[in-house]
Amino acid sequence: MRIRVFISLTVSDKVQSIIADIQAELKEYPENQVTWTKPHLTHLTLKFLGDVEEKDLHLISTCLNNISNYSSPIRLNLTTTGVFPTIKNPNVMWIGVGGSEALQILKSNVENKLSSQGFQKDAHELVPHLTLGRIRKLKTGTKMIERFRSISIPPIVWMVNDVKLMSSRLTPTGVNYKTLSIATLKSQR
Repeated sequence: MRIRVFISLTVSDKVQSIIADIQAELKEYPENQVTWTKPHLTHLTLKFLGDVEEKDLHLISTCLNNISNYSSPIRLNLTTTGVFPTIKNPNVMWIGVGGSEALQILKSNVENKLSSQGFQKDAHELVPHLTLGRIRKLKTGTKMIERFRSISIPPIVWMVNDVKLMSSRLTPTGVNYKTLSIATLKSQR
């Protein structure tokens, strides 16, 4: 059996609250069709693995535990707003995450460890972000996107103390996430 999985980092309650506030502001443009991320489900995807065999989940968890033994907790912060793929054709609205070279090192360690076990490396560089919503249809999109891009992001900082292996399943009522394993970042260099 194959399971859709990804590796993620959690965000603080304060970050979830900021996301809810920004979404509430943007919902003033109801004529646009946006599927909003539920703030309590917000996470930073470190690596998307896609559909993997259930038998490989233990191997992935073991790799994450090995990495966590020599990785320290990571200090992250919110940066700015952005969209994918382009401002002229936005599909995803997001808030950037930055503030730590340790995040890039952790990403590199995850890529290297998993690729040594036969998993494919990401072809693109990590753009750390938190997804606020996926745009389905824009009627007054320019106004909403301009408003989104003008929002001042507060200088929120939080600590990430673990890495999670998560599964996701799409349902008619939205996405369901399940934590499959947690690897605590242990090193105190």
